[in-house]
Order: sequence, then C-alpha cells, then structure tokens
Amino acid sequence: MRYTARRHYTHPVLTPDNDDYPGAELTVALSDPEEREGTISFRVHFNLDQPYLAQEVAAGRASCKVMIYCRDTLFRCDFVAAAGEVDIPVRIPADDLFGEVRVNPFIVSAEAMQLSLDAVHSEYREQGARLAAGKRQPLAAARPQVFVVATLSHNQDALFIFEQDAENKLPPGQYDLRADIGERQIVIIVNADDFERLMTLRGERTLALSSVYMSALVEAFCVVKYEEEDADAAPANGWYRYLKSRQEEGKSPFALAQAVFEQPFQKLVLSLSP
Repeated sequence: MRYTARRHYTHPVLTPDNDDYPGAELTVALSDPEEREGTISFRVHFNLDQPYLAQEVAAGRASCKVMIYCRDTLFRCDFVAAAGEVDIPVRIPADDLFGEVRVNPFIVSAEAMQLSLDAVHSEYREQGARLAAGKRQPLAAARPQVFVVATLSHNQDALFIFEQDAENKLPPGQYDLRADIGERQIVIIVNADDFERLMTLRGERTLALSSVYMSALVEAFCVVKYEEEDADAAPANGWYRYLKSRQEEGKSPFALAQAVFEQPFQKLVLSLSP
C-alpha cells in the first residue's frame, strides 16, 4: 500500500488489488439469472469479512450496490440494497439485455462519514491522512461478475445488422447474407432503397422486419449445420456460438429458427381475427 495524492480516492477503499484494509476481502455470489414473463431476475449476495465495514453496512451508514452494464444493448443501471441488507434482488426487462452482462459490486457510503483509523493500513496513520468519505463514495469493490443472456425473442436487432450493397447490384426485395463467424452479428446486405426502408423499421417489432430476420436466420442455421467452421475463431458472444448452442438433433433450420424467435408463425396465426 502507498498513500499518495495521485490515488483515485484520498480515503481507503477495499479492492482485490490493494491492502488498504489488510487481510480483508469483499466477494459476491450471483444466483442463476432466470427469465420469466419478459423479466430477467437474479440476486446478488455480498460476503464481507472486514468487521468495521460490515458493521457500517449493518448500521445503514454504508450500502451494498451493484452497477449492471450490458455492452450489446448499452443498458446501464444501479441497484442498491435496502439499509442494513447484504442481498440485492435485481429485476431487468429482458428486452434490455443480450450477450455479455457485467455486474460490478461495490459498498458505498450512505452519508458523509469519518472512517476508523484502527481498521486501515498503518501507512494512512503515518501520513496523517484525513479519513473522510463523502456521500455515496466507494468504500469497497469486488471483482466484476459476468453472465451471458442468450435469448433473442425480444432482441432480434442484436443478432442482425443491415449493410448497403456497395456495388448496388441487388434488385429490390432481395438480399445477400454474409455469415462470417469472425463477426458478432449476421450481416444482411440490401440495395440502397431497401436499406433506407429497413432502417425506418429497426427497433420496431413489425411483421415486415421479422419476416426478413426469419429468412436470414434459417440461412444462418444452414451455415452452422452444413459448413465446417473453426469455432475457436468465433467471438464468445457472437452469432455462430449462439446458433451452435441452439442446434437440436433432427430439427430442420426452419424449426430451429422458429424456436429461437418463439414460434412467430404460430403467434401470428393465433393473433388473426376469424
């Protein structure tokens, strides 16, 4: 430990990479995420073996907190435990998560506070450090936890990307598919006019856009099924690994695509008025 003016914080912060609180550690445990009725839920349990910080949490002067971040959807949100609690229930709309989800755990001050000199590294005392932390300042951080959301029923836009035909040779209403396992998304190539039309539909779950996605997904399943690919070259959260994980013996590419999109044909037929 070395106390200098260039530290991120002038007060001690317990992290896996320093000894501000010698011999102490903050770890967390995540329950398995579950998706029900359009919501992904899980719990985060904090394990803190530093008596002083544990006492501050129990007294409500410090709080357990997680910051959730999803790179593929740009979702970011903070969840704070109730006063004195070390468990955080998390509920997030399934539409907001796809691919890698990072959970960053912290303990933060609930109010401005003076920290105990007895609990921290002796160098703070030797340097005459003023151990004050402002409101909502970090007091401890655990290593980030990561899980993957592999659902596409509400995140079709996360799997596909449209690209304009550079040579403008494609006739209206037709597309080419570039299913490169080195890319995270499947590329649907269309002519300039179709590209402009499709861009107006992105983010809207319309029948027109779903019909494009459905046919492209069937082709992509054919690529996974019939072509030998080097899976090691595929990104961990890319389309190839995801579709490979959804393969089922004896099912056609169309049946697999139906399952991924949760039977859109059946939903459409049942939704039609007699």
